[in-house]
Amino acid sequence: MRMSTLVPLLGLMSSTCATSTSAQGKADHSGGSGPGPEEHHGCQELAHTCAATDLLRLGNQDLSPSEIDALVKRADKGAAVVERVNGHSKLRPSCRVPGTYASYQGKTPGKTSTGRLWATNRPLLHPDEVGRDCASATHLVAAFARNAEKFEAILVPLPCPPIDDPKPAPWCLAQGLTGPERLERSIGIQDRLEPALQPLYPPRRSKASAEASQEAAARAGAPAHPAHPAHPARPGIKATTAAILEMWALAPDDYPATRWLERVEGDCALAQQGTWYTSGYRWSRDRDNPRTEAHARPPAPQLQPGRLSSTTCLAWPVFLDCFPGLVELEPGCLHAYY
Repeated sequence: MRMSTLVPLLGLMSSTCATSTSAQGKADHSGGSGPGPEEHHGCQELAHTCAATDLLRLGNQDLSPSEIDALVKRADKGAAVVERVNGHSKLRPSCRVPGTYASYQGKTPGKTSTGRLWATNRPLLHPDEVGRDCASATHLVAAFARNAEKFEAILVPLPCPPIDDPKPAPWCLAQGLTGPERLERSIGIQDRLEPALQPLYPPRRSKASAEASQEAAARAGAPAHPAHPAHPARPGIKATTAAILEMWALAPDDYPATRWLERVEGDCALAQQGTWYTSGYRWSRDRDNPRTEAHARPPAPQLQPGRLSSTTCLAWPVFLDCFPGLVELEPGCLHAYY
């Protein structure tokens, strides 16, 4: 089987796919619904799905050739972020955030040329991992690819500051909003996501949702219970990757919001990182004062030089199959891509 060629960005060497039929452990998907590694001749293969179809993307029209070259150079040093305002994007090289890009070389369909793909192992960041140098930054470049003619990048929103911060956010997609204002907006999205998570203690509604519920109940001639307001007649929102990440980024330390990260579909690494992220918080069981509490944060996922775990996709790069027509990795053992 011909393998895709690894670009030695991390100083790692690709290996030959094992042909042994000895059983290996399947990936633990308990933390999310995204597909995990598939077994093939005793090694792990990537399940070819993309969870980023509705995420914001950049193209040749968004960055100049020199900016794209600067992004490629920056990838050698760590994860890159951009400022996205009014449809215009700008790299923020001074913003330093955790994460490492793995780099792969693959074919460009229908052509003899090849393309190159970069993907991070840390698409989800905690608020305290975004520093002061990131003021006005809005998105992390989670993955990007280029060939001789085309460039594309997939953006993931940066987490806003904590929800108890009374100051206007200096970065993220809700710049200028205070923590309580961003939580209100996040709860407004949670109200409408379908299918809903298990009921909280007590059920939460955004102010706008509660007011709409009261108005709907008044028109129907029935009072709405203040603690358990009925859902207003508002259209639901499908729990897409974009909707989940927006809700989380607005309130990144709100436990109910983080719980949704585990439900991302189509990318095992992203879903399992959602489980890892959520484990740093917990929801109090106090019915009179329900709140999010900080919990012991487990170590951050790390790329393992020269090998890739066959039992978990926690440290895998994300969005590897999200650049059809630009760069496509040939089927083969995932560990051989490193």
